[in-house]
Amino acid sequence: CFSHENDSFNLILEQKIRSNNIEKLVLRISIEVKPKYNLYKFPINKFDLSYINYENTICLYPEHVGYRGRRLIFTWLDFIKYNDYNNTKKAPHAKMVKCIAWDLDNTIWDGILVNSDKNKLTLKSNVKYLIKALDKKGFLQTIVSKNNFEDGWDVIKKLKLKKYFIYPQINWREKSENLKKISKKININLDSFALIDDSSFERNEVETALPQVRIYSEKEIPKLIEYGEFNIPITKASKRRKLSYIANVERDKVLSSFSGSYEQFLKTCNMEMTIFIPKKESQILRCWELIQRSNQLNLSSNRYTKEEIYNLIANPKKLCLAFNCKDKFGDYGLVGFACIDESKENPIIQDFVISCRVALRKVEYTFFNWLALKEKNKNKRLLIANLKKTERNSPMFSVFKDLPFKTIKKEKKKVTMVFDLSKQIRLKKLIKINEELR
Repeated sequence: CFSHENDSFNLILEQKIRSNNIEKLVLRISIEVKPKYNLYKFPINKFDLSYINYENTICLYPEHVGYRGRRLIFTWLDFIKYNDYNNTKKAPHAKMVKCIAWDLDNTIWDGILVNSDKNKLTLKSNVKYLIKALDKKGFLQTIVSKNNFEDGWDVIKKLKLKKYFIYPQINWREKSENLKKISKKININLDSFALIDDSSFERNEVETALPQVRIYSEKEIPKLIEYGEFNIPITKASKRRKLSYIANVERDKVLSSFSGSYEQFLKTCNMEMTIFIPKKESQILRCWELIQRSNQLNLSSNRYTKEEIYNLIANPKKLCLAFNCKDKFGDYGLVGFACIDESKENPIIQDFVISCRVALRKVEYTFFNWLALKEKNKNKRLLIANLKKTERNSPMFSVFKDLPFKTIKKEKKKVTMVFDLSKQIRLKKLIKINEELR
């Protein structure tokens, strides 16, 4: 139920039975109702089942209503078969958080918007510090709040926080559904999401529907930045990350009104891709960050240490490549890394990882076809890829299925695929390629 009151009050639940036109009270429970959302569960044995064959009535009413009454909305009230998800195995979280979803009422600001003058709402302590600290580290931040969008967003703008949030979902839908929508929009797996919310009801709803999402109460705000899942290095690419997603918002608006095919739309974006060998420390650290953070579009899911990535790039038998991308909407920086083992008769793609910021824009297809042409010009017969299966990298398998790679060996957790370089290789002119390989 949802309480519009600013203070707590007691709700009385009664079970009454009727026999021979005589009503009898058999159960009376007092429930404390707090402001905003409340969730209460009563086991069936809480009720007096000895009267199961009688006419039963369940009554609910506020205790000590007084002269002013109480405003209470029931979203649902019923008898259900309840599974205690708290006693089941939780879905695994990603190692690091990528996107933080904030509630508004009593989380970002003090008070409840629907019961307050929106011009008098003020930030809770430590909130602005945490939002800025997360932004500096390159975390994405969004909003999931049960309020009217115009009212909630007006307060966010008044508090000068608008620039920190992407794809805010301020509406009356379930927060788990809003998180799914945001996840789809920014192409980040839900196991990399975190929710900060003061309401135990809302935290429970999300935890039940999406157990892979990390959940935090507003009481954890002062120390949240110290948690291990938020401990990532600050790089130039990290600072650019949010700008890339803002550019995506603009791109989506243009795409939604575009009447041609998706490939025709991509051509109008004036996309450019610069492929190079990472040499600068900032480039190598960004490649290492990609390897550590990326799950869905990761060929091997190898997690190299900093020392290992430096040694990998310095190995003369390995061709290590990185690539930047940009289009008319923005510059996405270094968004991909690949390692090709050239020590064998045929080259083997040992690692390939790409940021979800440029996924589904033919960047990965362009790179692999470019690489195939390069290896073909070296008189190689096959380009081999070893794909390691994980719980989260199925999107990478989809990429290879759409390319001229053929499966030659399939094991439980590994698939070996080959690109026949003797056949004609067509490189579509969707993306302009620049090379800096010296």
